[in-house]
Amino acid sequence: MIRLNALAKSVRRDLHKMHAFVRFHEVDNAGPRRAFAAWFEPEHPILQAGAPFFARRFADMDWMIATPEGVACFDGALRFLEPQVRPDLPHDASHELWQTYFINIFNPARVKIKAMKSEMPSNTGKTCRKRS
Repeated sequence: MIRLNALAKSVRRDLHKMHAFVRFHEVDNAGPRRAFAAWFEPEHPILQAGAPFFARRFADMDWMIATPEGVACFDGALRFLEPQVRPDLPHDASHELWQTYFINIFNPARVKIKAMKSEMPSNTGKTCRKRS
């Protein structure tokens, strides 16, 4: 039960990360609606569970979320496609807007150091020590 609960918690955390951290890039679209694309690498196969959130939230635009497990596409209807190579997403102005937003809402008093470090990649898994 402990392992099962830990796995369920890990999957819920992955879903939360998908909903909170997926950042779309605007792409060219021949249709009348704006189009966006994103790349996301979850630890668990959660694409089909997480995509309906974006379909509800961004129903007025076309979008695609590509992951190693597959691709979720929305153009008024949600569809799932087989995995593809990671798309080459364009750099656009919205990237700078997101950076400006996060810089302005950052509050060092709210930082949870342990939680922040758990989200940061580690090359060796060891902490750096200051040399004397």
